[in-house]
Amino acid sequence: NADGYQLAGKLLSAPDSQTAVLIIAGSGPTDHNGNIQQMGMTNNSYLILAEGLLAAGYAVLRVDKRGIGRSANVQFKPEEALFGRYVADVVAWIRYLKTHHTKVVVMGHSLGGLMAIQAAQQESVDQLIMLASVAASGHDTIKRQMTDQPEFVSQAAIPLLERLRQGEKVPADEVPPYLHSLMGPAIQPYLRSFMNIEPRAELAAITTPTLVIIGGTDIQITVAETLAWVKDLGHVESRVITGMNHVLKPAPADRTANLATYSQADLPLHPDLLPTIIAFLAEK
Repeated sequence: NADGYQLAGKLLSAPDSQTAVLIIAGSGPTDHNGNIQQMGMTNNSYLILAEGLLAAGYAVLRVDKRGIGRSANVQFKPEEALFGRYVADVVAWIRYLKTHHTKVVVMGHSLGGLMAIQAAQQESVDQLIMLASVAASGHDTIKRQMTDQPEFVSQAAIPLLERLRQGEKVPADEVPPYLHSLMGPAIQPYLRSFMNIEPRAELAAITTPTLVIIGGTDIQITVAETLAWVKDLGHVESRVITGMNHVLKPAPADRTANLATYSQADLPLHPDLLPTIIAFLAEK
């Protein structure tokens, strides 16, 4: 219960474990298993990760963000889908876990990584783990991603992005239909709420031991921007996993083949991921 709103999560309890790992999903309607059901993207990345951590002796809580999955209830108001509201919900989950465990680790995936960092500024945790986390501002990340799209898409999207960056509300009739799911009026308040946050400044504001993991074939977040994000931050360790993509699975660099793994629920996670995480958890 966060400020009267009922949030839902799935807790895997490990007998006698004093450590709990909280998994925070990425942007959009990504559910607690790592899936976006509306788009047919069922990869079960968080589910597989949670089961692997449980087998290693850790309790794992994976949650549905406010308004998504089992946290989508009649109390939800679209105007609550703002970045700061999601961060406050992460803080509430951390406090819940602290009542049952002596060590709490927050693991954020994609945009969930930035949520985890800001939550750790408000409520101390023992360790942070960033999985394919957004490493540049929302504006810069979306702009780079748009340049990878067909020219007609990027030429329409980038001017709209600049208007949103300035805090402007862009009318629906000025957003092409193919951009409504990304930049339509319904999602604009959410975009504006995080677009100008600088991840490096946020990460530099804490001293929590942090592990940053990026895959070498991630087509959404680049290795270069990730390494630049964490450069010279003494509390941060970074690992590049060759051949791992954004949904934490082995994948080639080819975009079509890479994206195909987003819908392969039975494909295991990259074999180097879980050992890398467990080694870090054992450090403290």
